[in-house]
Amino acid sequence: MQKRKNFKIGKYSFNFRESIFGKFLAPFFQSSNRNWIGFFVSTGLLIGLLVFTELTIVDIFFWIFFFVMFWWQIDSRVSIGGALVCLVIIPFLLVLGNKEIFLKGEAWAEVVAVWAYFFLVIGVAKQIWEYKKEAK
Repeated sequence: MQKRKNFKIGKYSFNFRESIFGKFLAPFFQSSNRNWIGFFVSTGLLIGLLVFTELTIVDIFFWIFFFVMFWWQIDSRVSIGGALVCLVIIPFLLVLGNKEIFLKGEAWAEVVAVWAYFFLVIGVAKQIWEYKKEAK
């Protein structure tokens, strides 16, 4: 195969593989730099969801969390642990709401219950993924 010639501008010589973009982008597509690719994709996903959708910040957080769980292969127990923490917080919010110490305690308990459900759904989806991956 014929070797490509360098592109010259004045005293500077450029080769596509050795150009600024080649040196900059090549390391990001190697398997050892999976973290950087995930960082840029999750940042792009965050910006895209903020700009092009009408999702709330909490919904966007859970979409990013879902992506991160699968990209960095985080154990499903992390998400299920988040659900358990939410489930532990709910009774305290309800008690504080009933004692009129925290007036919006019941409303926050409902919100945290939805968060617990999201964490459980993400954890179960990750467990199904892990099960299918182990079966192969």
